[in-house]
Amino acid sequence: MSGGGIGDQKHDDDRQVVIITFSGALDRQTVKNWNQTIENFREQFGDRMSGVTLKGTQKSAQKRAKRRSPPRR
Repeated sequence: MSGGGIGDQKHDDDRQVVIITFSGALDRQTVKNWNQTIENFREQFGDRMSGVTLKGTQKSAQKRAKRRSPPRR
């Protein structure tokens, strides 16, 4: 994570975006803990938190293709 803290917002139309990226496998308890953390954020910040976007991505197509293709001779 780069930075990690947010700054003061002085105006109603100020916006800050925080991006967190996970890599690798996450076990069920970690996922459950993360989802609870997001719910806590929503409760704490209320209407001031304008949105949460979660997007899962798979490995790149190139890495998937390497796993599927037979070895070259």
